[in-house]
Amino acid sequence: QQEAVVSTQSTGGEITTVINVYAIESDHMEWVIFTVNFKDFLGDKCRKSDFTIWSIRDELKNTECVLGRDTKFERKNPHSHCYIGTDYQRFVEDLPCPCQASDFECDFLYYRENAGDPCVMMEGVSEDWFIPNDCAPGGFYNRSMGYIKIEGDMCQGGEEAIFSYKKTKCPDSNLTVSISMTAENKAVQRGTSVTFAAVSDDYLDDVYFLWYISDNTTFSGYGDEARNFTYTFTKSATYVVTLTANNGAGPVVAMDTIQVDDPITSLVLQYEPVDPAVGEGMIFIVTTDDTSSKIDVSSSGLFI
Repeated sequence: QQEAVVSTQSTGGEITTVINVYAIESDHMEWVIFTVNFKDFLGDKCRKSDFTIWSIRDELKNTECVLGRDTKFERKNPHSHCYIGTDYQRFVEDLPCPCQASDFECDFLYYRENAGDPCVMMEGVSEDWFIPNDCAPGGFYNRSMGYIKIEGDMCQGGEEAIFSYKKTKCPDSNLTVSISMTAENKAVQRGTSVTFAAVSDDYLDDVYFLWYISDNTTFSGYGDEARNFTYTFTKSATYVVTLTANNGAGPVVAMDTIQVDDPITSLVLQYEPVDPAVGEGMIFIVTTDDTSSKIDVSSSGLFI
């Protein structure tokens, strides 16, 4: 007599030693059920030493944090000959991991040039596209930093604030801005570093700044990362400094100039006439290595 096994079933899952085997008797096509009890084969009931703690692991990243969580299970050692028992309660620990870059993917309209690169805005996309139509001046909206947490990821803290949406003030069309500089009288010698700053009484944390110097130097960014700009002038000239600021309601432009001269390496002082009479006006001639100027002090009252 031969039976063809169709299926097996454990009525109590992994906590029972009894398995039912369902088969069909080949000669008469009748169902046959066998009950097998492995208790005598497995021996005694399992003890604590028969279990081990096992964690899900991401071998590529060499971490036990998978989708932002560190999950630990208690499982039976494969070589322990014992039965678990009906009163067994499996130990499971599911803890969130600190967030890191790998817990985030690029947000809508952002992409990575290569794997591991930061997410950048697609060409032709404007920051204005992300501002809600009902974003009224004085209100706030959540601005994307280019990233979004991977679906199902449970990480918390860590670098989450860097990649998460940022509470941003709605644009105010009345933005005003001007330029200040660390250059007395807006003139410096060649080789001097000058810091320019955007000055405004408005909220500037989320304003986009674009600096442009007339030698085709540019610098841009948002908020504190770009509201100050330091530049070293290596050539003598008169430079125009242009600042464009945009809070999403439209750009405003501020401009200023700075004079950069070669350092003075020699100075000659002459005066005319050589033998002045009492009450006679005089002209002092100051000559440097690259410029010459005449200063008329006849009305200064020094020569009486």
